[in-house]
Amino acid sequence: MKKLLSFAKHHLKLILCGVVVVFVLGGIAMVATAPMREQAYMNEVVMGPEGQRLITEMLKSDDKYAFTDKGRIKSYDIDPDTIERNPMGGIMAHMILNNDPNLLIHLIFEKDNPDQKLEVRITGLSADAYNMYLELGAIQPPEAEDE
Repeated sequence: MKKLLSFAKHHLKLILCGVVVVFVLGGIAMVATAPMREQAYMNEVVMGPEGQRLITEMLKSDDKYAFTDKGRIKSYDIDPDTIERNPMGGIMAHMILNNDPNLLIHLIFEKDNPDQKLEVRITGLSADAYNMYLELGAIQPPEAEDE
């Protein structure tokens, strides 16, 4: 026991430096991997089961025959490269309908509601997607301005 205490006394600076180095490296690793953890979380929200369920429900409410032979909306894909944090809150992503890049929809996933439930809504449509949504009756055309 005396040898151990003697060793510890003589090498106290070395031991303390080692402990400090371990803590500093651990802190650096946590800071360096934070963006990767955030991106993984956002991908899970959008591409995970709950996000996919919300998208499917939204599309079926926009096109009652979605994903059937009668429907205009046959399929959708989320572009994983577009999943990012919205500075105002929520997660943004782009969705392509029917494998047609001209049918582009901008989405936002948010929990900004009293129940803090995840919701998805459309924030923008490409011209072709806008026209399709008009034909589906999912959106109304803007009122003509009185002249």
